[in-house]
Amino acid sequence: MTNMTKSSEPKNVVIIGAGPVGLVIAWTLARRKDLQGNPLYNVHVFERRPDPRTTRHADEAYSFNIMLSSRGIKTIREAGLLDSFVREGAACKQLLFCIGGDDVKNGLFWEFDPVFGTGDHYIAMSRDTMMCTVLEEMETISEKNIHVLFNASCNLFDFENANIHVATNGVEKVYHYDLLIGADGTFPFTCSR
Repeated sequence: MTNMTKSSEPKNVVIIGAGPVGLVIAWTLARRKDLQGNPLYNVHVFERRPDPRTTRHADEAYSFNIMLSSRGIKTIREAGLLDSFVREGAACKQLLFCIGGDDVKNGLFWEFDPVFGTGDHYIAMSRDTMMCTVLEEMETISEKNIHVLFNASCNLFDFENANIHVATNGVEKVYHYDLLIGADGTFPFTCSR
């Protein structure tokens, strides 16, 4: 993926939240290049929770499954992640609604149409698997212009100077940004500042 602009210093992008949305945005920005093939962005992603590759967020009995419909599939296709998602996820042709309890015998099946006639089916996968899939793809980027920090606490937003104070392992560091993206989900920390 290229962007037709003159070569200059990469812009610093800070993304708060390393869930599926934050990671796909980070992946997409980190892959953008100028005419000379240099990265357009240095991307830092900060997440307060642990790395899902080492500590699963969902326990074994419960998983937060996400089903990608046409918009989600279009986004991951454009980001170049579709093959990985298809390999790690499950194609879904129907959905089961359990009415009046958990008994599947009383369930109602709803058939999905292929996504806009493309032949694609919806893709379902756990939230942790989705995040791990994107993180593994990030490791393939040859330029090291993407950094994801887990167990990171965003302590102070200095909007006037475009800085963010982040603590990891008890050490606070200041990061300057040209663009700040809040992808920290429900009850976002970034919006409360």
